[in-house]
Amino acid sequence: MAEVVIPYNSVPVYDAWGIDTHWDLATWVAWHRGLVKKYGREKDKDGYPIADKIWLTAWGKQSSYSEPIMEIIQPSRFKSETDYLKQFPLIYQATPLKTATEKINPLDMPYKNAEKLKNAVEDTVSSVSTTAKILKYGIPIVLVVGAGLLIWYGVRKVQKA
Repeated sequence: MAEVVIPYNSVPVYDAWGIDTHWDLATWVAWHRGLVKKYGREKDKDGYPIADKIWLTAWGKQSSYSEPIMEIIQPSRFKSETDYLKQFPLIYQATPLKTATEKINPLDMPYKNAEKLKNAVEDTVSSVSTTAKILKYGIPIVLVVGAGLLIWYGVRKVQKA
């Protein structure tokens, strides 16, 4: 699937109180791709990547509990977006992403546990499937060998009698 890119000169739409239309984390990431497409990894006079600095300046204008900020602190749930942002050290350090990734994060726990549960279920299903495949061939083999032994035992009994 092609990565979404929003033009570098777009203006972020911030999350306000109540029901509104605003940029989610995926849109912020798409805008960063547009900034990188325009500026590459070119640095400003202070030595910071221009694309990252523009993005962070806009990012910092959000309210503390806006949807994108709540999404960035759930790296297990928003894996593709946060994995992308982790590639940029300035963004990783300046947003709550580093803290959310490296420390215990109550908001992220249900998704980490859900991932573990999903893996456990997949492992169980795989084991049952493997067992079923073994039994598919194993039961007839056991029955044939058992019948053969029973016949052999019966023939031996008849010969002795």
